[in-house]
Amino acid sequence: MMIFSVIFGSPLQLSGAHIIWSVFAFFLIFVIAGICTSVLKYAIWRRKISQNIPSVKLKTRFSSLLGFMRELSLTKKGRNGQTILAFAHQLLLKHAKLLEQEKLYCEWLFFYPVIVLSKAEAVEVLYGGTKSIEIPFFFTDFRISFLETASVLETICGVDVRAQKSEKKTVPFVNSINRAFRLFVRRILNPLLWPDFLFYASETGREVKKCSQVAKGFIRDLMEKEKQKILEPSQDSEMKGMSLLKLLLNRYYSSEAMGEEEIIDHLMMFMIAGQDTTKIALIWILYMLGLHADIRAKVHEELDLIFGEDYERHATVEDMKNLKYLERVIKETLRLYPPLPVLARYLNEDTTTCGYQIPKGTTCVVFPLVLHRDEKVFLNPEKFDPDRFLPENSASRHPYAYIPFGAAPRNCIGQKLAFMELLIVTPTILRRYTVESLDPRDQVLPVLTFALSSSKPIRIRIRKRHTKKN
Repeated sequence: MMIFSVIFGSPLQLSGAHIIWSVFAFFLIFVIAGICTSVLKYAIWRRKISQNIPSVKLKTRFSSLLGFMRELSLTKKGRNGQTILAFAHQLLLKHAKLLEQEKLYCEWLFFYPVIVLSKAEAVEVLYGGTKSIEIPFFFTDFRISFLETASVLETICGVDVRAQKSEKKTVPFVNSINRAFRLFVRRILNPLLWPDFLFYASETGREVKKCSQVAKGFIRDLMEKEKQKILEPSQDSEMKGMSLLKLLLNRYYSSEAMGEEEIIDHLMMFMIAGQDTTKIALIWILYMLGLHADIRAKVHEELDLIFGEDYERHATVEDMKNLKYLERVIKETLRLYPPLPVLARYLNEDTTTCGYQIPKGTTCVVFPLVLHRDEKVFLNPEKFDPDRFLPENSASRHPYAYIPFGAAPRNCIGQKLAFMELLIVTPTILRRYTVESLDPRDQVLPVLTFALSSSKPIRIRIRKRHTKKN
């Protein structure tokens, strides 16, 4: 009471204005104390990470605040004419080369630490164990593309997208999701948009929310139509087979073990996983075959041996089992150009990995394009050599040294479907045509987006292999 009287005067003499100012002063002191405490906690946390985990040495304290972003030039001239994302990919490989002896290292994204797991041993500890981890804030929504919408929707939802009406409805769905993922890249590069409440209050966040509503509305409409078919079965619907949507709805009606929103979330997850990744992988496969005539010739020889001159025959399961060399070509392409360029997890607890203490609240990432270029595992890693995946060459390889579809038990649930699609579509093209890539690899750089796209359109010359009509 005495201290209060000294600062603000006697309580009996305080007017209403004095009381308001007194409350405001205490509130201001409380806020400032909270900010100072948060800054102190962050400084201790950052110092703990900086002292324990290797990182690229920074020249000044100001550059340490910018972290990885300090080397990203704002001008195209400073980036040698490259886009920001393509230039970021080159910086990532540069830092990985500087720290190639380390099993993990830290990259600072502004004030946010990202622990890069660059060796198989470090990946195994985090992804193969029972650590409490979750997806970080910047990987919380969706992505999809139109090229494989037909095959994925037919498999998952039993929808014939090739029909004119279905195609018109599918285009807004695809466009909305592609737009949302471009906006999420913008979020990652802008720390002001990292907090959820600021992001969804911004114009960018509102647009992402609108795109999400369009996508989920499309799935909800498909589900309502399928519910009607289940409640009012017909002979035609029974002949079309069992899609994933039918299986989930049958479970919903038989036991109500999951709600409708949960079914929508499951369908979205499968559709996201089955789209851009497989399409982009197919493009990189054709591009690499177009650069290497000797490897392309071996693939054509294998296809001719299996399929002969019957270019219309569909591939069977037995055919796919016999495509040994093409399978190695696909695996080697996925090593150099993994369709999922970033695998990220947020730590909910303190973790020790390869002797390094990683505190709670840190995001750990695996860049497969870095992991797959470990010279101790893959000699001359930039060379395109399908024979790396001969049984005798793969037997002693660490199981986490090659993870194009993620790391078990948290790997891609649809990886077998994706690989089977590649084994079907690639021979279908190459049985009829030969390909020739028009640009060398140093002119077609990978771009770090949610799927590993290229810095420029990939130009491939396609010619018929046979002149006679089949």
